[in-house]
Amino acid sequence: MANHPLKAKADKLIANLQRRNSPLNISDLRTFADELVKFQFDEIKSGYTDVLNLQLKLSKDVDTLKKFHNFMPSGYVVIDKEGTIQHINTTMCEMLGINKGYARRHHFTEFLLMENVNKFMKYVGYIIQNRLNVSFETEMMGHNKKFFYANLKCAPEFEKMGEEYCTIVIQDVTNKKNQEKELLTSIENLNQLILEKTQELEYEHTIRLQVEGELQSTITRLSALIENLDVGVLLEDNNQKVSIVNQKFLTYFKMDVIKINNLFQVPAKEIWETIQYMVVDTEEFIPKINSIIFERTPIRHQSIIFKDGRTFDRDYIPINIENNQFLNLWLFRDITYSLK
Repeated sequence: MANHPLKAKADKLIANLQRRNSPLNISDLRTFADELVKFQFDEIKSGYTDVLNLQLKLSKDVDTLKKFHNFMPSGYVVIDKEGTIQHINTTMCEMLGINKGYARRHHFTEFLLMENVNKFMKYVGYIIQNRLNVSFETEMMGHNKKFFYANLKCAPEFEKMGEEYCTIVIQDVTNKKNQEKELLTSIENLNQLILEKTQELEYEHTIRLQVEGELQSTITRLSALIENLDVGVLLEDNNQKVSIVNQKFLTYFKMDVIKINNLFQVPAKEIWETIQYMVVDTEEFIPKINSIIFERTPIRHQSIIFKDGRTFDRDYIPINIENNQFLNLWLFRDITYSLK
């Protein structure tokens, strides 16, 4: 109001009042009062309009967030410490074949396999008690009888009144699991095929070429499957040279500039030596690789921590082929975000 005309009028009225011999003009004072009331009313009206516009914008933003929450690609559930569903989004309802009204009256474990219920409730208690984020995979079954593998990312949630909850973000990872099973089944079939062929054929050079041709054909098909897996894969032949490696493996370990074909028959030791300086336990990395190959015992979910903060899950599968052929299959998964 510093430059408003009312300011000039107010200054003039005050100046007149300060003059002892100046008469007080009641008419001017009333006019000024009326104008001041109108000015204040206009200011209040303008401020109220701004508040209404802000409320409208916030309401639209909230509606947008609600729509995103309900229809985001992942399922979202909030349960109490007893496992009862308190909140669920539309995506999760569709995954389970239920509606929200039904979900809020039931226990989340109703959608788990019986053998996994106790384990799940222990996880919930651990998450709430220790205030930690936990990620794990489990089998689930909806009311539509659809069975699926799910990745659950769980986090504690506490309200001001003391209520304790567990929020869960759920992703359907059935396709990934099926791809992994298909890979292992293909490897088992490959072992069986080689065994049968070896039993049937003589150890002549021409016959052996036929077997190797069939093996290479199978490996080619496996390579196509392996390339589309969400895991890094490296297969060593009997001489510990690279037989198969996929792009995911190269991406994981910053070897993107190398073409896959250029690594065929390269000693696997050269690759391990490159990775060695990326891991925290540098000195033990190569000896551990050699020990695993020497013992030829399957390994699952062995964690490896890298200097850049990433954590990988490593599997080792020994493949034994007739005629003293021993292959080494390595699988790597980046589990960094599932641990946070």
